[in-house]
Amino acid sequence: MDRYYWKLYFDSATIKQAEDLRQEICILSTGVQIHMDVYEQPDHNAPVLIFNHGGGGYCRFFVPLALALHQRGYTVIVPDQRGQGYSEGDRTDFTIGELVQNIVDVAYWARVRYTGKLFLGGASVGGGLTYSAAAAGAPVDAIICHNLYNFGDPH
Repeated sequence: MDRYYWKLYFDSATIKQAEDLRQEICILSTGVQIHMDVYEQPDHNAPVLIFNHGGGGYCRFFVPLALALHQRGYTVIVPDQRGQGYSEGDRTDFTIGELVQNIVDVAYWARVRYTGKLFLGGASVGGGLTYSAAAAGAPVDAIICHNLYNFGDPH
């Protein structure tokens, strides 16, 4: 993936603000390095939102959202799931279970690093992954699911 492709979407002031605030951190999950953009507050007791992209998306699609929430006092973490964005992994061969585990692992990483309330959010398939990660034991206080995705027959 072209590391600078995301800059085509935003004006120069937004790009500069994101680059000044953003940290890039990787953790190991499901055998690969999972990339996260982290917009950290100086106060580690600030509320934390982990926001998950949908299928075919990646962390940098959500720069304006991350900046807006950061300005309102949140630490914002936007991970790329396995095989997507800047994370390692085959872009054509991953399971829903692996993506859910990536989110669970990011949440545990955040819970160790930060002491504030921890929220999970997601859009499109990221909403379904968020819901599934909370059900799988991600240590969160609340979830926000936009456009909850149906993974298949509920029976």
